[in-house]
Amino acid sequence: MRRPGAAWSDQAMLRRGPLSAVLVAGVAALFTASSPASASPRTLTDCTYAALASSVAAGGTVVLDCDATIPFDAPIVVPAGRSVRLDASGSAVTFDGQRRTRLLEVSGSLTLVNLRLVNGRVQGAAGTLGTGGVGHSDAETGEPGGAGGAGTAGGDAAGGAVLVTQSGRLEVIGGALRSNTVIGGQGGTGGRGGQGARGAEGQSGWGDYCDYDTTPDSNPECWNCWYPYPEEPEQCDQYIGPIGESGGPGGVGGEGGAGGRGGPGGTASGGAIRNLGSTLIVGAVLAGNIAQGGRGGTGGPGGVAGGGGPGGNAYMDHDWAWEAGGDGGTGGAGGRAGVPGAGGAGRGGAISGSGDLTVLDSRFSADEARGGRAGTAPAPRSAGPGGDAGLTYEVLGYHYESGSPGLPGDGAPGAAGGDAGNAVGGAIHLSGGNALMQDGSFDRDSATSPVAGAGGPGGPGVTGSTSSGPGGAGGTGGGGGDARGGAVSTGGAPLRVTGLALVDNMAAVGAPSAGGMGGPGNPPGAAGAPGQPGTAADPDISGATTPTTALQISPAPVRERATVGVPYELRLSAAGGTAPYAFAVYGLPPGVSFKAPRLIRGTPTRAGAYRVHAVVTDATAPLALFGAHSWEMRVAPAAVR
Repeated sequence: MRRPGAAWSDQAMLRRGPLSAVLVAGVAALFTASSPASASPRTLTDCTYAALASSVAAGGTVVLDCDATIPFDAPIVVPAGRSVRLDASGSAVTFDGQRRTRLLEVSGSLTLVNLRLVNGRVQGAAGTLGTGGVGHSDAETGEPGGAGGAGTAGGDAAGGAVLVTQSGRLEVIGGALRSNTVIGGQGGTGGRGGQGARGAEGQSGWGDYCDYDTTPDSNPECWNCWYPYPEEPEQCDQYIGPIGESGGPGGVGGEGGAGGRGGPGGTASGGAIRNLGSTLIVGAVLAGNIAQGGRGGTGGPGGVAGGGGPGGNAYMDHDWAWEAGGDGGTGGAGGRAGVPGAGGAGRGGAISGSGDLTVLDSRFSADEARGGRAGTAPAPRSAGPGGDAGLTYEVLGYHYESGSPGLPGDGAPGAAGGDAGNAVGGAIHLSGGNALMQDGSFDRDSATSPVAGAGGPGGPGVTGSTSSGPGGAGGTGGGGGDARGGAVSTGGAPLRVTGLALVDNMAAVGAPSAGGMGGPGNPPGAAGAPGQPGTAADPDISGATTPTTALQISPAPVRERATVGVPYELRLSAAGGTAPYAFAVYGLPPGVSFKAPRLIRGTPTRAGAYRVHAVVTDATAPLALFGAHSWEMRVAPAAVR
């Protein structure tokens, strides 16, 4: 069943003309690298990681004469200035990253012939926790808590199987890159908001009673005295009855500090290959590779609200006096929870980068670019409790509650939901450089962005059995991520394309995220609005494209046969474009070699099945045309006499 919110490619065939994009500059450099890296190839029969690493360190051409899976615990590095060719023609050799490491890092020149690279993995580092806000747990000043710091971003991850640096040059001839993965690191959790201070206690009041036996000197508070005229005697009126002040109201509790924002998830680029230099791929299969954006960090919890200050007490010094205690202060509002971090972007399930890229006669299948999930919203904070009512103390020592308890504060509003990560280029994401793709296929590749984070629920305003504050409003749902280019996304020069089959590729986004529920209280908080969904577009190719023409190689055999000890010869030619042509041939059996400009000749010395790949380019300026053809060459044992 097809997913809602998805853009699909059913069966689009792009044949030699309409479509697009750019080509690889530096054709001469590619074909220089295609010639043997040394005049005397070395044969490796001890197919262990240590022996392979030693051979790469020595440089030159290495023939892998074994059927083996070589487990990797760390990447093997080809440094700048070194040229290496690893040729597994006639053998079945697999480099296995064991889902724990990248396989190769290329700053020099590396050619891989008929090798399988599987289970490479790069995981970005997790972000760090945000700092906590300043709290006031012991103060009675009503100060708000300090805001928590934001969590840091998760680390980026790139090149699950191969990292090609800006100075690097990679050729993948035949073979396969399967099940390689890069995952962006999870964003750090936001810091906790600081606790709000309790409200100050109300000022104490006092009460007394003015009797008849008082005098202005002994009890001036019971008399009102004045001088009517200068030099006339003072006149006083006596007050008979209760006097004094009630207790003062308690202070408002401090609002809890806002939680820190969660850090964004790390970006994942190039599940199999991160290409910042120059890469040529001929006759290869890239399948099941994944670039998974990192998950956003959890928002920091809001700070605890300060309670309202107690009302001031009233003290009576006479049986007939009466003053009330002060009302309790209103509780502080709960601290707002931090917004969760956005999910990281997923770019290029198989290949991503700004370098030059040429892809000929290759298949991309079920590669995925996935946007990261948003972080989760923390639980909301409830309101601070209202302050206690002030008491009245009678002259005989009795006391009773005479003020009103304070009302609870407002429940904290719910955090907005985090945004989902974008996904671009299910198989290939290009951010620069020249690129050519011809005579291959993309099937079931996908760029998908998940559902955004739901808004957090509002905090409760209820803190007591008899009174309640307003409930917090629910948070708005997070924004959906965009997905484009189910097969290819290009943001560099126009992509040059011809002869591609595009089948069942997809760009899809998640459903709109829900808003948070309002918190309980008096009145209850309003529910949050749902988030805006992302946009899915371009199930096949996203970005500018331009048509090109493929050169034709002849003959174009499906299978060639030869025999050990019997001379073999095949002469190649090309049609189309602009002469002169330059050929490169890979994967020939031992004893057979390519003789420039176009002759394959020799006497096979070893029986077996060999996958041979021929590539040709011409003199068209400014961007050369390419052609490629691959075939099987079966070498039979020598005849028994």
